[in-house]
Amino acid sequence: MLASIVEGKVQLVCIVTEDLIGSRKLDAGKIVGAVAKLVGGGGGGRPHIATAGGKDITRIDEAINQTKSIVESFIRK
Repeated sequence: MLASIVEGKVQLVCIVTEDLIGSRKLDAGKIVGAVAKLVGGGGGGRPHIATAGGKDITRIDEAINQTKSIVESFIRK
């Protein structure tokens, strides 16, 4: 997960490697969508790469810090 602030908005990019897509059934689109909700946005994409945006730049650190637990929640499903 990469995050930046562009023109006053949060921009997110999530990449998942092929081995994790296959063995853990992870999906970059689902992960980035869940993280984007934390910054007041949404997004999605393909299983290996996805983008999202949000409006609340004050929550960008929280969103990045929550990424690990979000990924773990998808692994448990």
